[in-house]
Amino acid sequence: MENGIYFDERYQGMTNKEIIEDTYDEPIFQYDGALFSDASVILEPENEYDPEAIAVYINDLKVGHVPKKEFEEGKKYIYDLMAGGKNLHLSISLTGGRYKVNRDDEIATGESAYKLEGQLVIRTEK
Repeated sequence: MENGIYFDERYQGMTNKEIIEDTYDEPIFQYDGALFSDASVILEPENEYDPEAIAVYINDLKVGHVPKKEFEEGKKYIYDLMAGGKNLHLSISLTGGRYKVNRDDEIATGESAYKLEGQLVIRTEK
């Protein structure tokens, strides 16, 4: 069996040895950049907090909403398109969660909040 510091599951495809050799004080997430291309957005007119809420789903699981704060103009544009009958799909990438980090040539572990980032491509007629 290898030395325990080098025997591990990979994070972003990297072993502990590679994390020590190639990085410093930079979190290497277990699932950084996991891509979900089967995501969709659905209007939620009955939402008690926002009558123009747009829910985000991966398969049949609701994972959140298009944010209202800090994205008000973009959210309104998406809402108006969907209210007009346009079906939209998006790709979502996952970051966060369990990570490893090289701290003075030793592997430290931790966990952060998960974050989903989506990309919506809207095709318009010319």
